[in-house]
Amino acid sequence: MFLMDQRCFDRRFRFSLHSMRDFAEGDFSVSVVAEIDGAMVGFAIAEVEGGTAYLITLDVDPDRRRLGIARRMLRWLEEQGGAEIWELHVFAENLEAVRFYESCGFELVGLVPGFYGAGMDGLAYRRVVVG
Repeated sequence: MFLMDQRCFDRRFRFSLHSMRDFAEGDFSVSVVAEIDGAMVGFAIAEVEGGTAYLITLDVDPDRRRLGIARRMLRWLEEQGGAEIWELHVFAENLEAVRFYESCGFELVGLVPGFYGAGMDGLAYRRVVVG
């Protein structure tokens, strides 16, 4: 997972190996790995507590994007996590991710100045899962 995260994100947004391990092994973690022909092509980690889940990261190999992998992993997390409310943050300038999450039914709930560091704002999103 750590190496995939390094491949998927600019240095400013990558998790450390220690952080990645903590997220994946946390008491409230739900994770999924996507593979094609035995090779990892993506993974996602969420933290679920009660009826609320927070999507920590959703990574898809840049060479395998736009194949529906991210959408399938997100749906799997929602089914396994069982939470009614899903939340996440995305870098405000990551328009591809913004479009993706909005196409999945996430709604913008606010701007978080400096969420990713000085001058790097985050957008807070929320989705209520029905059924």
